[in-house]
Amino acid sequence: MGMFDKIKEASVTEGGQYVLPGMYRAQINYCKQKTTRKGIGMVAVELRVLESTNPDRPVGSDMSWVVTMDKDAAMGNVKQFIAAVMGIDPKEVDVPGAEMIFSEANPLKGKFIRISAFNKPTKEGKDFTRVWFVNDSEGATGALKAHENQSSGKVEGQPTIPAPEPAAPAA
Repeated sequence: MGMFDKIKEASVTEGGQYVLPGMYRAQINYCKQKTTRKGIGMVAVELRVLESTNPDRPVGSDMSWVVTMDKDAAMGNVKQFIAAVMGIDPKEVDVPGAEMIFSEANPLKGKFIRISAFNKPTKEGKDFTRVWFVNDSEGATGALKAHENQSSGKVEGQPTIPAPEPAAPAA
């Protein structure tokens, strides 16, 4: 058996560099929807980094934001992205608009977006990178405000999530 015997059946992956914690200004290369090898729907946004606070995602590099649609927060995350990039109220995001954004037409190509990303521990104690998008018109100040609000648990238009009470010292 040769090394490349199964090349005809192999699927091409578009593995990328995912968004890491930091603040960014980026340009959208494309938005698309696909199905994973396990048959789960997903959306991906490919971005070119224009400004970055993370040296692992320098200016000029590409990064990807990927959402698998089998997660509870998936639709809300996609809705937040669409509302931010379009500069609209999340209540205005609808099915036809979402389908167009993640279609072959790629209408958001070339648009600019601000990104705030930070690590949040999961129930299993692993880090999950939470990504929050901000309309580019809000500038770096708007992105910083979103970053501070998001990383502290406060979401614009929602009350601050209280921090857990500190544990009492062991006696």
